[in-house]
Amino acid sequence: MNRILIFFFMFFVTVASTFVELPVKKIVYTDSAPMGIGDVEDHNSWAQWNMDRLADPATGLIPVGIRKAELEFAQTIPHNMSRALSWSQIGPKQLGGRTRGAAYDVRDENVVIAGGVTGGLWKSVDGMATWYKTTTSLQLHSVTSVVQDKRTGKEDTWYAGTGEYYPVASASSYSAPFGGNGIYKSTDNGETWALLPSTVSNTPQTSYTNGDMDYVWRIVTDHTNTTDDVVLAAVYNGVFRSTNGGTSWTPVLGVDTSVTQTSDYSDVIITPSGKFYAYLSSDGPDKGVYRSTDGITWTNILPSTGWPVNYQRMVMAYNPSNENQLMFIGETPGAGLNEHSLFKYTYLSGDGSDTGGVWEDRSVNIPNDSCISPSGFNFAKFTTQGGYDVCIAWHPTDTNTIILGGTNVYRSTDQFTSTANTSWIGGYKCTPSNYSDYVYDNHHPDQHGLMFYGSNPNKAMSINDGGVYITSDITAPVVTWTSMNNGYINSQFYTVFQETGDVSSDMLVGGAQDNGSWFTNANHLDSLWKWVLNGDGSYAHIPEGRPYYIFSTQQGKMFKVNVTDDGDTSLVTRIDPNKLATTNFINPFIMDPNNPGRMYMVQNYRILRNDIIDVLPMDGNRTDTCATGWTTLLMSTVPSGTYGYVTCIEMSKAMPNTVMYGTSKGKILKLYNADTSTHKKAVLTSPLFPVNAYVSSISVNPFDSTQIMVTFSNYNVKSVFYSTDSGNNWSNISGNLEQNSNGTGNGPAVYWGELYPSWPSPTLFVGTSTGLYSTNTIDDTNTVWVQEGAGTIGNMNVNMIQSRPYDGKIVVATHGAGFYSAHIEPAFVGMQNGSQELFANVYPNPVSTQLNLEFVPVVADPTTIFIHNLTGQKVYEKKLVLILGRKAHAGIPVNDFAVVNNGTYVVTVVNGRLKKSQKIIVRK
Repeated sequence: MNRILIFFFMFFVTVASTFVELPVKKIVYTDSAPMGIGDVEDHNSWAQWNMDRLADPATGLIPVGIRKAELEFAQTIPHNMSRALSWSQIGPKQLGGRTRGAAYDVRDENVVIAGGVTGGLWKSVDGMATWYKTTTSLQLHSVTSVVQDKRTGKEDTWYAGTGEYYPVASASSYSAPFGGNGIYKSTDNGETWALLPSTVSNTPQTSYTNGDMDYVWRIVTDHTNTTDDVVLAAVYNGVFRSTNGGTSWTPVLGVDTSVTQTSDYSDVIITPSGKFYAYLSSDGPDKGVYRSTDGITWTNILPSTGWPVNYQRMVMAYNPSNENQLMFIGETPGAGLNEHSLFKYTYLSGDGSDTGGVWEDRSVNIPNDSCISPSGFNFAKFTTQGGYDVCIAWHPTDTNTIILGGTNVYRSTDQFTSTANTSWIGGYKCTPSNYSDYVYDNHHPDQHGLMFYGSNPNKAMSINDGGVYITSDITAPVVTWTSMNNGYINSQFYTVFQETGDVSSDMLVGGAQDNGSWFTNANHLDSLWKWVLNGDGSYAHIPEGRPYYIFSTQQGKMFKVNVTDDGDTSLVTRIDPNKLATTNFINPFIMDPNNPGRMYMVQNYRILRNDIIDVLPMDGNRTDTCATGWTTLLMSTVPSGTYGYVTCIEMSKAMPNTVMYGTSKGKILKLYNADTSTHKKAVLTSPLFPVNAYVSSISVNPFDSTQIMVTFSNYNVKSVFYSTDSGNNWSNISGNLEQNSNGTGNGPAVYWGELYPSWPSPTLFVGTSTGLYSTNTIDDTNTVWVQEGAGTIGNMNVNMIQSRPYDGKIVVATHGAGFYSAHIEPAFVGMQNGSQELFANVYPNPVSTQLNLEFVPVVADPTTIFIHNLTGQKVYEKKLVLILGRKAHAGIPVNDFAVVNNGTYVVTVVNGRLKKSQKIIVRK
């Protein structure tokens, strides 16, 4: 293999007949980019982080075909019917996500269909004022291309391609390896979708077979053919054509299964008169730019000289004012400007080759200005990050105006014949006085498409990693964008955190891929969310009482922030210490539950402590690291040593001054006396644990430190373990999450585990690559897990779960659908240690006017009465000071807790460590 192996989805060496050896690309992402992904060769990167936590430790590879296989296996896991927690999507309603396909209905521009690479297909019928999802929770959510059949009488037919090539979407959007699975078709104007059987891969054992439609770059329909339903699809290594609306397909370009070299990148377009142009990248034998008058017979029109030797992903557009003119832009390693080239082609005669066409190299005029941030990232120059984000569009009526998209959006009013008439109109922006203000107003970096409206040639829709945006005048001196992500929920979150302590607050924050950190103060879908910090959002924390917030971003940058209860921020101050040469892409930290001013944070293979986080000064310096208060507790000799680097960290209120942590090589350790200089390390690793696997989470019962759950996220390993003796002994409780008892097979990757302190036994939740699962019956290898939220969360990737025992609120962060929340019965502090049951009588039941309670307090502590509705919302609370051992009575008018709603409620009486709960029915 003569290329550098860089990203973990496009790989594989010959291991057995089920693996395919294929060359792979080097995709370079700038580490210092404020919204960047990184290179798998760089330990700081997203790509390396995901490779570590997903690859089979025995082979170093992600199992081929695993996405398709794990989705099929997920259907064998039962749904949660007994407890039936009600999971509701809570947003962020106004945050989109990486979107590569969108189009408006040619009959009614208010009808728009768009698709996210992890969020599925969505539709709007009111000009994007609102959206609703049209793919089901169990369908594949990877969308890369959307197109309508624009012929009269056929407009209800739409096609959507799948298969996100780049290592940016989570495991939830891939199948082989983490690829797509063909083409969806809708015949009811995008209301419902079904995979075309002819496009579904029949080779799940291979990574991306020459001839599969697992990576669809673009789909076009032939609007000039009035008899046949002609569709063309540019896929991995070639172009397919169908004459019957996708019932069957014929390869018409590339797709030569007799060769090993393949063109990973392709593209296809059709002009108004029905001429086709196609592109295949230089790594395959059929590389080049092709022209066809019928979509069947193709002529390579590349010039004999002047075209780069190496050309990777490129895209093209025709001139609506003169369809014989085309522009090409894309990545050309070793050629062009900053390894990108821009060409204009003009068709003259014949088949368009040789003297039948003219090529002009305009690469020298690619935008190349400079706006350098303190971290060294250049916001201004044109870059596609290795082809990850690139698009081009020609103005419908102004032949001189061309729009170019990479990380930014640029407009040329002279067809890029010079640099003098080019404007920077979207993506990032340059603010030398404040480099934290680097995103173009109401827009987003990383462009994937731009389309003009038929009713107004200056109106345009932009799709990018932030979702969908429009401008009413793309020719304006200063282009104004409007976000149209009004319920288009495709956001990809890594983390979630809600306010800690004995509160029922709805204050919630989370860190999103490529979209920073977000805040809300309400627990419903229509709540207002606010963007509070830039970068790739990572771990966050809200102390009880909210005296300040802590946010972090990629590579361990951390900030202490003043946040109002409406989400407005001030005094954003950087507080992380000087980092090592490398950090993790996502760096966990945890606040000491027994000391709100103390933090423990991870920096690759060391753990640091800060004892004065609560009083650390806030001066608004967002740039400089902070040395104040930091002490290094743990440092291995090298990250690649026996333990690897630290991957997760945990503490329990019942386990003072003790830090548990896991590593990238399958080790579980405890750090005793972590608050002192005499801390000691103990290894708790079990021989049952998978060797060299990635410890994705540790969860300790906050009230009983003997109960611990740990998870491992790699494929083909046992995933979930449980201890009831503080980690001295462990049992494998993966149960039916694994296909095979040894952990191999098609079970999901387990990203997070949450031990909720239910009484009398805990409820365990795990977030995985195929959704959320739970169990409250722990039975070693016989443990039965059930799916939570099958009709809401579905098979969405769940990266993190956070619960609050005081009021039973649980929130999960998904990679593609934002946040979901539910309520479980509150677990009051200390209740599980009670040796007696509190006597309480609740009557009448059903109740219409007044609820009566009789009980006998058995300890001197105050007695508290709580009433919750079935969503977990606390609707009544009253604290009583009573005489020990004497029977007490309380009468509660129904209107005090059920003013309007009849229904079922849960009454809980708490006396010290004891409690009694009972359901009641209100019928007024």
